Amino acid sequence: MISGNGTSGIFIPGMNARYNIVQGNIIGADIQGESALGGQEEGVWIGDGASTNLVGGETSGEGKIISGNEGYGITLAYSGTDSNRIIGNRIGTDASGWGGVPNRQGGVNLSNGTTNNQIGLANTIRFNQYGILVYHDSTLFNRITQNSISDNIIIGINLVLGGNRGISAPVFSLDADGIHGTTIPKGKIEIFSDSSSQGLVYEGSVNADEGGGFSWIGTPAGPFITATVTDPEGNTSAFSSPTLVTSLETEDPKLISGGYILFNNFPNPFNPSTVIRYTLPHGTDVELMVYDTRGRRIEVLAKGYQEGGIHEVRFDGGALAGGLYFYRLKAGDFEEIRKMVLIR
Repeated sequence: MISGNGTSGIFIPGMNARYNIVQGNIIGADIQGESALGGQEEGVWIGDGASTNLVGGETSGEGKIISGNEGYGITLAYSGTDSNRIIGNRIGTDASGWGGVPNRQGGVNLSNGTTNNQIGLANTIRFNQYGILVYHDSTLFNRITQNSISDNIIIGINLVLGGNRGISAPVFSLDADGIHGTTIPKGKIEIFSDSSSQGLVYEGSVNADEGGGFSWIGTPAGPFITATVTDPEGNTSAFSSPTLVTSLETEDPKLISGGYILFNNFPNPFNPSTVIRYTLPHGTDVELMVYDTRGRRIEVLAKGYQEGGIHEVRFDGGALAGGLYFYRLKAGDFEEIRKMVLIR
């Protein structure tokens, strides 16, 4: 356990810092990996030319819990910091991967000239402020592949100021045969399912043709589908806009499989409005309310009987101060609360 330190838990700087392997630790959380100990900046900091280092691994037990840090879970920074691999870690979660022990600033930070690194396979990056931040136009060729990235407060993958060339995410549509779209010629597209706009479940991949067209044949779990693309140079995009998977076995687009679902609002963060979607397996009485951080009710978005199916409500925060808000859905015996961020 490497937690509660005043600076970084693990610090790997300099051109001579090569071929280090960091495996099997708890960094930032308590010994059970269930709560933050606090007082520690970055979980793992690799920079100033450090290269060819490995955090985690593909074998069970080699991955790490990197959670509860005040800064980022992992930072790779500055020119010459290249060819590092981040594989099989839980970043921002507890040991199960389903409970939140967030890193306050974000999960993974790639910044200020770090290049040719690989984030993936099989990292779980959830519940942080950002999932992965790729910052600055000198930060290039960083491959993000086959991870589970979901429930991060602001965004799953964020390309800022030209990071990874700021490449655009794929554009696609769904039909009974699968997913079809366009993207960067000869790019590698990865398909994900999520409850909102990130990528909880990696579904598979396909390569685009020379014109950028692609088709992926499969049955994604949904309820929303997103995609990323990695160009031939190794730059990975942010997630695409989410597309809702409706049932392909019925002519009624309101019906989808499953029970009660309250989705993350989209967009999130938002200014001034956002859309909240939810599904009901059958007709029932519904209450959908918005609250502030003091528990005060801000607005009633829905109240009364509704038929089963997919429902959506637009919430307008134009008259509110920026900050964190919560929305709660009560329907039958079901109750769930989610959070959203209004920015100014």
